[in-house]
Amino acid sequence: MSKSLYSMVPDPEALLALEPEELAGVLLEYLNSLSDGERGQLNRYNFSLAHTFEGYPHTYYERLSRAFMEAWVWAEREGFIAPRPGEQGDWVFITWRGRRIVSATRYLAKPIPFKGALGFIHVPPRLLNGKHFLAPHKDQK
Repeated sequence: MSKSLYSMVPDPEALLALEPEELAGVLLEYLNSLSDGERGQLNRYNFSLAHTFEGYPHTYYERLSRAFMEAWVWAEREGFIAPRPGEQGDWVFITWRGRRIVSATRYLAKPIPFKGALGFIHVPPRLLNGKHFLAPHKDQK
């Protein structure tokens, strides 16, 4: 059974205080908790619908939706979610890298600078899941 965002982090202000790369951890934990059928319907539009934010006061829906869209785009850019092959539109799947993110409790520390394929980026340590899949930048050793 999938988790709800509200059951994971009931305080909407706590979510809104996170940077997009930190909120992406919560996003990925949530996406990984979805059933196979729910993951088969995964796209930005479906995710942004009101049912995703049930439990929170309605006055937060718009701000939460925007914050999670920023996290979604960050997760796409970093290869945690990717376009589903052979599909038109915005259908996505959770990549092998994204499937490794399973616990939102790891999403509270400061980002660590890493040199990635796109250049120098900041990756929260909890996204590394204890494994350094990005090499530390030579200036950060």
